[in-house]
Amino acid sequence: MYIEELLFYGLPLLAVAFFAVCLCRYLLARRKNRRSPGSIAETDMRGRRILLIVASSILAVLLAVVIFFTIVILTSIAYM
Repeated sequence: MYIEELLFYGLPLLAVAFFAVCLCRYLLARRKNRRSPGSIAETDMRGRRILLIVASSILAVLLAVVIFFTIVILTSIAYM
């Protein structure tokens, strides 16, 4: 029972938290770089951008799975 709850609630919350942290880190670094150019290395910005892309991809796949299962459940209920 505990594993199902972890998969159902924990993974989406973890994915959203990971995306939020990556987004905040990237936006703060970009803002700091605009105020004082060169304060953050280009390789660091590239790494933060890659992590943001990975986090958004994970969140998009998770959202697609949730939408798919919602459609499947609603369809199965409609044909009962």
